[in-house]
Amino acid sequence: MAGIAKDPAGPGFRHFFLCPHLDPTGRITHVSGSHVSPYGEIVSEWRTEHGTLAYRATIPANSTATLSIPTTDPSTVREGRTPLSRVQGVQYLGFTNGTASYRLPSGHTTT
Repeated sequence: MAGIAKDPAGPGFRHFFLCPHLDPTGRITHVSGSHVSPYGEIVSEWRTEHGTLAYRATIPANSTATLSIPTTDPSTVREGRTPLSRVQGVQYLGFTNGTASYRLPSGHTTT
């Protein structure tokens, strides 16, 4: 449910996917997962509360991730008060079927 997945085109987790899977029943409200890659620890953690999704990720140095996060409106996906698409180093990839996708650089991201 944490949604850490390797990219077949990028062996060794140099690039990987973060696709958190929320519980459609709403009973599971918090998930945290990690994977130790050759570049360092990858972390994917989410929490839901009162209809709001809080997400935290760690992308190791010298690697990148594609984050696909469920939302009804990509403009509401933020890091602090800044829309995620405007955060330095983040590339907005698009919105399809209730999911906004972003390319994330190494570092920590909290939405």
